[in-house]
Amino acid sequence: MSVEMIQIIVSILLEKWSIEVSRKPKITEMVKAHALLVNVEGKSSLRKFDHDEFRHYFLARALCDLMKKCIEEKSSQSFRNVFSKAQMPDSVALFVTSRLNETKRLIAAKLMQQLGAEEWKATYLQQNIGTFLPFLMDGIRPQETLEVGPKYVFSSMALSDKKIDNIIFNQCNFINVTLSNTSIRNCRFVNCTFTNLRIIVDGNHFENVLIEESCLIDKLTLIRAESMDEVEYVPEYILAMLRSIGIKTCEKERQNDGALHEEVANQELYKSVS
Repeated sequence: MSVEMIQIIVSILLEKWSIEVSRKPKITEMVKAHALLVNVEGKSSLRKFDHDEFRHYFLARALCDLMKKCIEEKSSQSFRNVFSKAQMPDSVALFVTSRLNETKRLIAAKLMQQLGAEEWKATYLQQNIGTFLPFLMDGIRPQETLEVGPKYVFSSMALSDKKIDNIIFNQCNFINVTLSNTSIRNCRFVNCTFTNLRIIVDGNHFENVLIEESCLIDKLTLIRAESMDEVEYVPEYILAMLRSIGIKTCEKERQNDGALHEEVANQELYKSVS
């Protein structure tokens, strides 16, 4: 950001905070040498944050206020530009979503889904939605199934340490995703692409989960604590490996699994009242 723009922002804030007129020039001049800001190499008129963490913190604070406003107005247009400009890290998504209750997180998730569905060109929007949605939906059990996609990008540890329930992932891209300490219930993956999917078997929980045969998985690695990693590239063997850890690969299996859970639940209910 230019020094001139920084000084304009400072002037506006000084006016807002009712700072004495005699002190304003000195403060405006001092901001050029602020401890958090450093020169941009080769461009003495520009400044940047000394560490990315500072930039991420202030971005998260501003985005949190913006998202709350969007939720109140039930409109996603205000942060379309923000989400389209650059990739946001997990730390920003975690900060923002941790300050929203479950009701507001669910509204925000639906607004993002609406926003993504209206975007026709490839921007950072698809990646940022893929970063924010798992944090927004973590631990929530929506009454109505939420359909996510198309073209959203989930990467790395996006689904790790998350509890995801009642979501249909449609035409989404999962790039180098690792499932670790992940709970997925009542979810379906349709026409999705998985690049180098890694599943740490111990600690995960899959219930009524369907990865349809229309999905493409180029490589699957199962990681177990007390044995060698299982790596597979052949589609038929990949599907078999998924079934071995409780993930269904056809609708019939999913229906049978759901019927079994319903039967067990009915038996437990009968025992509790008898």
